[in-house]
Amino acid sequence: MWTTIYPTGAFVPEHVHSNALLSGVFYARAPESCGNLVFKDPSYVAKTMFLRSVGEFPSVGTMHVIEVKTGTMVIFPAWLPHQTEPNESKEDRIIISFNLNMVENRS
Repeated sequence: MWTTIYPTGAFVPEHVHSNALLSGVFYARAPESCGNLVFKDPSYVAKTMFLRSVGEFPSVGTMHVIEVKTGTMVIFPAWLPHQTEPNESKEDRIIISFNLNMVENRS
């Protein structure tokens, strides 16, 4: 678990969380225009290889945007590529992020 403060202009580049089952983020402070959370379909390369014109395959977008607000928590598979948009507000975005693993109790 870790806390991060993102000032105006800051963003998180696309990444995944290796060696974790689930990842999550809690938005302790998320002013308007502070930068939404963006997930990328991991099969986006395959879905765009044969795109010939608008309206053809892929039939759905390869990005999913979550509008963040103070108090929002998002939990997602750790292998799912994600990033944030730049913080365009004049206030800091403050988040608490975490990774989760499940351990089998063999006692």
